[in-house]
Formats: sequence, C-alpha cells, structure tokens
Amino acid sequence: MDAWMHVNNTQYFGYLESARVKYFEAMGNFKDMHQAESGPMVAELNCKFRFGLTYPDQIQVGVRVKSVYKYGFYHEYCIVSESRNAVAAFGSCRLTHLNYRTGQIIPVDTEIMEMLQRVEGKQFQILDQ
Repeated sequence: MDAWMHVNNTQYFGYLESARVKYFEAMGNFKDMHQAESGPMVAELNCKFRFGLTYPDQIQVGVRVKSVYKYGFYHEYCIVSESRNAVAAFGSCRLTHLNYRTGQIIPVDTEIMEMLQRVEGKQFQILDQ
C-alpha cells in the first residue's frame, strides 16, 4: 500500500507479470527460458485502472491471448477485486518472439502456435502486424 492507503499502481504490473509467468508455465515449454534459444519478450505493457485496491482485498488475475501476429502475440489481462466483485484494472501486453542469443525478432514458430492454441483451446490465425 502507498501513502494514499491503496495498492500502488506499480504493483499492478507485478500482478500482470505473475499472470504472464503462470501462462508461460501452462504452455509447458518455458520452464527453462534462461536456457532457451528463443521465446517471448515484453515489447509493450499497459494497464487501465478502474479503482484502487485496498488491504485486505484478495484479487484474481485472468490472462488470455487476444491475437497472434507474425513476430509475437498480444495478452489481455483482467484484475478482479474479490471484495468488490468487480474489475479493478485491465491490462494488455505485446510480446515479441526473440532470438535471445542474437537479440533479433523472429517469426512465431509452429511449436509456439500449437502451445498457445492448446492453452487457449482455440485456433489462431496469424495477423499481419
């Protein structure tokens, strides 16, 4: 909590990061990302606040893939306050697929597409972006 007696806005980005990590764990291939040659890298991260969270509230954070493009994908997030039973914030993240050794952005491969589709339970078409 900050001086205004609510959760500081920077903490919301930590909640989004925790949800993103859980999502990668659900994909299964990103357990050893530090050893992988390629994978996702955050390129853009946004959060829209609806109201402040206060102690001792509990939250739920949802994450899903909104769309897949040639060089990455977009996550959407929703942070829900249990005490108010309402959405406290929405978030979005553009992730690029990066070759960690060269630092070059590379196309999303078939393996990642299959993992995303398995986790989401639906098919994606790669959008031009």
